[in-house]
Amino acid sequence: MNNIEKTEIIYTHFEKFITLSEKLKSELSKRIKPIEFKKGELILDANNISKKSYFISKGILLKMEKKSANIFQE
Repeated sequence: MNNIEKTEIIYTHFEKFITLSEKLKSELSKRIKPIEFKKGELILDANNISKKSYFISKGILLKMEKKSANIFQE
């Protein structure tokens, strides 16, 4: 799937809730940057605050919490 197809998937999702003008789509396309993460890759460390939003188009995302020193839970 190329970047244009990935962006169109996001537009389709948004349009379930709001109408996207061509101007808004143009502005979004300047800001949306499709990225891929490898299996097991850390997306956000618990000590940081994200200023980004992520839209998952394929796969799953697990939230892991540190229960104690070396024990994690989903």
